[in-house]
Amino acid sequence: PGGAIVRGETLPPAPGPPARALPRPRGGREGIPAGLPPGATAGNKTGTWEGLTHDIGFVEAPGGTYVIAVLSAHGWVWDPIARISAAAWN
Repeated sequence: PGGAIVRGETLPPAPGPPARALPRPRGGREGIPAGLPPGATAGNKTGTWEGLTHDIGFVEAPGGTYVIAVLSAHGWVWDPIARISAAAWN
């Protein structure tokens, strides 16, 4: 389903805009964007709860766009997500 979201294909039950059309966050580069080189294009959505930190998004890389999701059992700890993002980019 992640690829369908990036391509703008509708998924039941409620269609919405493609992820690429959503505004990109301005400000801090936490999670997935923190692991990318400067100037890389990405859109992501974080989720944090006590003891959990998650991030899901898409990255427009030179070889093509990919979807990445990282679920972590560490509350408000972004470095592991950034390292996984960097590894996926590389």
